[in-house]
Amino acid sequence: MAARRPARTRPQSVLSRRLTHPVPPETVIRRLDDGAAMVWSAPRGPGGTGFVGLVADARDVVTLDADDRVRDGRGTDQGGGLDGFAAMLRARLATSTCDSPLLGWWGQLGYEAGARALGVPFAAPDGPTAAFALVDRGVLIDTTSGALTLVVDAAAADATGWLASAATRLRGGAPGPDLSVPVVGPARRRLGRSDYLEAIDECLQAITRGDAYQLCLTRTIDVELPAGFDPLAVAGRLVRASPAPHAGALRFGDRWLLSASPETYLAVDTAGWARTSPIKGTRPRHVDPVRDRALAVELASDEKERAENVMIVDLCRNDLHEVSALGSVQVSELWAVHSHPHVHQLVSTVESQLVTDALDAALALFPAGSMTGAPKRSAMTLLAGLEQGPRGAYSGIWGRFSSDGSADLAVVIRSIEVRPGAASLGTGGGITILSDPVREWQETELKLAAGLAALGVR
Repeated sequence: MAARRPARTRPQSVLSRRLTHPVPPETVIRRLDDGAAMVWSAPRGPGGTGFVGLVADARDVVTLDADDRVRDGRGTDQGGGLDGFAAMLRARLATSTCDSPLLGWWGQLGYEAGARALGVPFAAPDGPTAAFALVDRGVLIDTTSGALTLVVDAAAADATGWLASAATRLRGGAPGPDLSVPVVGPARRRLGRSDYLEAIDECLQAITRGDAYQLCLTRTIDVELPAGFDPLAVAGRLVRASPAPHAGALRFGDRWLLSASPETYLAVDTAGWARTSPIKGTRPRHVDPVRDRALAVELASDEKERAENVMIVDLCRNDLHEVSALGSVQVSELWAVHSHPHVHQLVSTVESQLVTDALDAALALFPAGSMTGAPKRSAMTLLAGLEQGPRGAYSGIWGRFSSDGSADLAVVIRSIEVRPGAASLGTGGGITILSDPVREWQETELKLAAGLAALGVR
């Protein structure tokens, strides 16, 4: 097995200022977010550190629009699709010398960008298929003490002035989070129960023919939003009710992604060691500890779930092999049960030593095998004919790339996409020859529960 490369070291390049009075993350955002984009990364477990990142300059936003053109706030407008987008993002990463991993390029990449790049059919989304922005300042939130640490790239415009201004804006009383339930319109399901069961039957027929051996069939729920709807309040409700390793929120203009994702798409350290942890297999939690434990044991031993999980592990191994040192790809975790507040998940982990950068690795894995099925191209082509619309942000990825070579990206699941007047939630599950259609439908409903509750949909 290839040895890990030593981590890169960089000179200190971050200015900071510590504030001892506690301020909830929503209040931090409301008082400081006046730029082109914003990210909130919730703490990963008790005693963790949360992060609110801010984009001060609209010129530091790069998008891949639905027309497949790459645009940024500096007036650049070019073709090139996903490859062109990645080239622009890589060029912008190369200009930064900031040594803080959290101060980097944050954003999201939607499923349809990957479908177009792979040359498979897709339904056109109604907005950008990718957007990333340079977060050059922000606030670390210590969840144990409540203390705040302001951080800013020393090379950023008015870095010292921003520290002073932000400290002033965060003084004074800090109202608690808004936990009120919004009043929203009814939920409209694309692929209702009967249609979804029929689509599962078509998946099973395709698998029997040998066209694929696993298909991640998804569907979307749309909710009408009233005037004055507050995405940040809903993000707070979702994060607190469903704490997850990749919980948080991302805003570009008037569009939001609210995440309670438990799935690691790609984590890369500064030495180029990569990790992906696909999820395949879900069971609900139970208030009775004995029954709860039995559900976890059942998940770990379920033949269908184990088979589905290992199919995606093989796909991830193959994808990582293209960008990794010979002999370094390894399965470090197989069929492990990870428990979250609402669900147990069956998780495996594949690791490797990269021979390229984190951006290349992210593109090699995209779209996530856990959200397509296998073989990937065949599965995506089949699914395009069954799902009756775009997935949008759902089943894409969100997170950061940093100039120190590290990256931290999640699969967009258990999340809410908000645009003016409407919110969308995606859900789905892996269909194999062993699938029970009714159980598959029930699993998709389970995965929706936390997001619908945060929106106030019953």
